[in-house]
Amino acid sequence: MVVGIFICSRAGDPLNSVPSAFAVAGKGLQGDRYEMGTGVYSKLENKVRQVSIIASEAIIKANEGLIDRFLPGETRRNIIVGGISPEELNKLVGKEFYIGCVRMRGAELCHPCDRPSAITKKDDFRKAFQMRGGLLAEVLFDGPISVGDTLRWD
Repeated sequence: MVVGIFICSRAGDPLNSVPSAFAVAGKGLQGDRYEMGTGVYSKLENKVRQVSIIASEAIIKANEGLIDRFLPGETRRNIIVGGISPEELNKLVGKEFYIGCVRMRGAELCHPCDRPSAITKKDDFRKAFQMRGGLLAEVLFDGPISVGDTLRWD
C-alpha cells in the first residue's frame, strides 16, 4: 500500500509530501523533477528514472543505529510503500506491476548514493540503504496514484 508520495520540481529541492500525484506515461509524476527533466540524473542516457519507489520497511531498517535518522522524504524517493519487504520490491526489476490503476515496469534497483546525505547534511545514507535503496520504475500508462493505493503484481 502507498503510504507516502513525494515530489519536487528541481534537483536538490526538498521533496514535498502530497496525497496524490498524476503519473504520466514515459515521464514520471506530474510536477516532479524527473517528469520535467530537471533531476540530477535526468540527462543520463540508457537510464529509466521516471519514478522511484522504496519500501517503508527499508527506511525503518536503514535508520537502526543511525543518530540522524532519514525521514521518508529525505530518501529522495517518490513513492513509499508498506506491506512489502525491500527484498520483494527488488524482485520487481524487469516485471510489470500496478500502483492503484497505474501500470509500471521495474527498470532497475535504485542504488543508494551520497546525494541524500549531502542534501540533508546527515551521514551514512549510502551505507545504511545498501541493498534496500528501492526501485526505479517506468510509467507505462497515465493515471492517478494516491496514498492508500495498493501495489500489486502477478
